[in-house]
Amino acid sequence: MEETLESNNNVCAGCGAENPEIAKFCVECGQKIEPEVITEKTCFNCGSKNNATAKFCGNCGNDLSVEKIQETVSFENPIRSRSVSDKKGLAHKLLSDVKNEAKKAKKDIENAIEDYTLDIPVEMRETADSIIVNMELPQVKREDINMDITPLNFNIKAQFDHEVEVKQGTQINRVEVRRGHLNKNIKLPKEIIPERTVADFDNHMLTLKFIKKTAESTHSIKL
Repeated sequence: MEETLESNNNVCAGCGAENPEIAKFCVECGQKIEPEVITEKTCFNCGSKNNATAKFCGNCGNDLSVEKIQETVSFENPIRSRSVSDKKGLAHKLLSDVKNEAKKAKKDIENAIEDYTLDIPVEMRETADSIIVNMELPQVKREDINMDITPLNFNIKAQFDHEVEVKQGTQINRVEVRRGHLNKNIKLPKEIIPERTVADFDNHMLTLKFIKKTAESTHSIKL
């Protein structure tokens, strides 16, 4: 005659919560609890079938006590064994992860704008009487450019719309348009005459022609 063993743990099959032995319905979710009847024990170490009353595996000697089996099942099925409070904690963690992703996305946008400012290529060449500078500004409009020129350097400031793909978690993706700011200083290799500078902006390419200052271009006065 086959022996049976009734489990002392009233574990809800719906939410995984542990209930008092006399409980007929789950105290967490209200689902009816059916007592689990064990007719045999399977060794989690070697997989052998054993009698329901066996305390150790007849094949490998592994501990088959109820406490040991629960410990093993809990380890292999961590989500099912979580209590309601654990699951609430998991929900809070997921929300926290989403917030952290949003903060990271904002930082990525700020870094991208900064990188745009630093990565603008500047092409500079000299002729006998001038210095010519070319700068490509793909996201900048003519009316948003401001420049200050001195004899040895010039500063360019501009505003631009910057598109960045924002990722939040693994499922939410969107494109945001942010207003960025460009502020770049460039040192000139020779002294120039600022008021004689010629500027052109065509197809997002800024071209500046600086006239070099020579001995002939100096202004002398007599007392």
